[in-house]
Amino acid sequence: MKDIAIIILAAGKSTRMNSKRIKLLHPLMGIPMLSYPIELAKKLSSKKIILVVGYQRELIEERFKEKGLFFIVQKKQLGTGHAVMCTKDALKDFKGDILILCGDVPLVKENTIKELIEIHQSTRAKVTVLTMNIEDPMGYGRIIRNENSEILRIVEEKDASDEQKRIKEVNSGIYCIKADYLFDALEKVGRNNMNSEYYLTDIVVEENALGLLSKSSFDVLGINNRLEMAKANELIRTEILEKIMLGGVSIIDPYSTYIEREVSIGEDTTIFPNCSIRGKSVIGRDCIIEPGCIINDSEVGNKVNIRPYCVISNSKIANEETIGPFAYLQPNSELK
Repeated sequence: MKDIAIIILAAGKSTRMNSKRIKLLHPLMGIPMLSYPIELAKKLSSKKIILVVGYQRELIEERFKEKGLFFIVQKKQLGTGHAVMCTKDALKDFKGDILILCGDVPLVKENTIKELIEIHQSTRAKVTVLTMNIEDPMGYGRIIRNENSEILRIVEEKDASDEQKRIKEVNSGIYCIKADYLFDALEKVGRNNMNSEYYLTDIVVEENALGLLSKSSFDVLGINNRLEMAKANELIRTEILEKIMLGGVSIIDPYSTYIEREVSIGEDTTIFPNCSIRGKSVIGRDCIIEPGCIINDSEVGNKVNIRPYCVISNSKIANEETIGPFAYLQPNSELK
């Protein structure tokens, strides 16, 4: 890949979550939703990662202050086009391609983004859009193509005609754009739409855009409410359990087992149904975690047997210990 800079949009208020807390800080399998696109951005070896923040920006900046990010504040919420325009000064000397990610699209895969960048750079397109096909496209911008399947424009839901609303190919909100084109095009974008906002989608016009259709619509779905967040949680939970089992851990009933993303478990450990292992817990090798146990931010040694229905939080357990059944370890306990 040639030089890229990355902008992650994270300024919106996210009213549909009906929460006092910005949705990007709501946890998905133990870490904030916003952590996922940030981790993805770091894997891509970009020249600069810019996080555009606005609503509750102090909370976001505090949570991610040690992640090597460059924060830009969008003081007024005037749309995605305006959010990207806020980064103009920070990228004034950058001449490569700019990847735009959304803070509320946490499931997108690294291979998908690399393919997007590769297609964009190999074809020398001005704009390349990641699109998806979904059965219920309500709320998404529709991809308008001509008879040659070339993208003509993107029409937002509120501005779409009845015919356009029937289109099932939609915009994921993820783009790769030539830097010198991006900011010149944004200067020409107006607010003549139902929301009176500057749409980033308005830079996509005939003859300047390509579209990459995602192989999986699940990977590029945005999260707008708690129902969608629960669906994303389940997809990530399944991926975590598959990785753990392929690494040599026996999970008797994956459907009833909850293991968060930052948990580490040694090989030949067996986990029985209805267990919940959270935070940054570390479980050693050859352990047996019997049904109904809750382990949070704790260290468990090798060959430990945790009998049914134990609760362990912020504690350390030495090798070859047996706990329980029905034991509760006070936080900061050390058993050896």
